[in-house]
Amino acid sequence: MLTSPLPQTIFLCVWQAVHLNIPPPGEPAYKQVVRRISWSILAIIAPEMVALNACLQYREARQLTRYVNVSRGLRPAQSNRTGSERLYNHLCWLGSKLGMLCIAPILALDRLRMLLRHSSKSRAFEREQRRLRLDNIESQLDEDRLPWTVNTAFYALSGGSVVWIDRNIKTLTFWNIDMLATYDPRSLLPLQRAVLQDPSKASGLAKFITCAQAFWFCSQCIARLSQNMAISLLELNTFAHCISAFFIYVFWWYKPYDVATHVYIESTHVHRRKQLLCSRSRNMNDEMFDSIDWADAGFWRPLVMILTFLLYGSIHSLAWQYHFPTQAEEIIWRCASIATAASGLIVLVTILRGIVWNRWTTARWTLSIARLLHAIAYLFGFIAIAARSFLVVESFRALPNSPASIYEVPRWTAYIPHI
Repeated sequence: MLTSPLPQTIFLCVWQAVHLNIPPPGEPAYKQVVRRISWSILAIIAPEMVALNACLQYREARQLTRYVNVSRGLRPAQSNRTGSERLYNHLCWLGSKLGMLCIAPILALDRLRMLLRHSSKSRAFEREQRRLRLDNIESQLDEDRLPWTVNTAFYALSGGSVVWIDRNIKTLTFWNIDMLATYDPRSLLPLQRAVLQDPSKASGLAKFITCAQAFWFCSQCIARLSQNMAISLLELNTFAHCISAFFIYVFWWYKPYDVATHVYIESTHVHRRKQLLCSRSRNMNDEMFDSIDWADAGFWRPLVMILTFLLYGSIHSLAWQYHFPTQAEEIIWRCASIATAASGLIVLVTILRGIVWNRWTTARWTLSIARLLHAIAYLFGFIAIAARSFLVVESFRALPNSPASIYEVPRWTAYIPHI
């Protein structure tokens, strides 16, 4: 019976995959819980939005890591690359991460073999090698020659680095950290020490189990299609969530999970750019649909978002000929799938509003056109939310009227142990 693990799979793909930013110091604990619930609701309605947000955060973390290391003279600056070369490099990196997920069981078994079969002398030698590596890292850290990693950048951009400004706690932004790396790099050493202590509570094993569960479900769906078995609407919706969860975990693999600790940075250079400081960390990333920023976003970023929305809506369009309980539900499902796939119109309208606002700020009609485009974007957003909500609700409602073949299990999967 394939439908039995669906609630568990959806919960793993939604609740456990979300990596929230660090809450501001002194904030009540319930606000972080409310924030996680809000993210979970967003992940249920629009999981590809969470995956895109994770991609943007990873891109910012990689960029900050490169800027900080170049400013400190630890890595040479890279030459300018074309858009196709950057896309190729990103695809290669994504393929390597997915490959590591596939070979993780082999590495775990090899590690278990070493623990069971190696002698105490071998284990003592391994502990000594680990101690030497840690001593080397500490020496590089004291000499300010330890390069930044993506983990450190994620921790800093998630709200982990704070300062005292005029008796108020402020969060360091991207450019504050880059400025400190140039003029006062030793002020960032406490931040690196905190990251080396691994404040994250989610181990790689827990992330691997979640990805394995999602991969197992996707393989079952593909096997059912290959054997001409029916797939329920709930399974189809869960399949889309599993694909999104893969990308969420890939991009947020190095981001700290469920961390509430902060590192206070002391430096006189921070006071020079008080306007760049934030009063709190960004948990609901507003840069995804900031029209002023999107006017200069380039070509690849809007294209990736539009294609992502199109892919998510196309997955639900696979149930075009599904046997719905009523004809009205069939028509609404088709319209909702089309509306979900066409959610990229919001991106185009947002970019157009930013272009109008940036290039014709002196014209009198600019404000009216900008308000009109803003209203159109909100209208498209309301339609997209309503369509996605219907897809989720209908997936559960149509389950009792699904074909009897959805309870059949693919033959080869019954002989493989799984969660």
